[in-house]
Amino acid sequence: MLVYNRENSIAVWEARGYAGKKVSYGFSHDADFYIKRFWYDKETTYFEVYRGKNRYGIFSTLLYGEHNLSNFVGAISLCDQLGIKPQA
Repeated sequence: MLVYNRENSIAVWEARGYAGKKVSYGFSHDADFYIKRFWYDKETTYFEVYRGKNRYGIFSTLLYGEHNLSNFVGAISLCDQLGIKPQA
């Protein structure tokens, strides 16, 4: 299985040659898992993750920045593929 960042042109290029299962993530709506929106409240960042056209969940972290959020959605997409689902 290959989980890759849809915004990374090298990762996208490498993924084209991969014959196994591929899962993409990022902010781009053509990724398999993507962040549709995010917002801040005091010390917390909230972000809404979609899988295709369906909302997968709203998550939160104490970290700021789009790079951190991208890493989170990568981890979320990997967990999904491993059968680990978010808790309500």
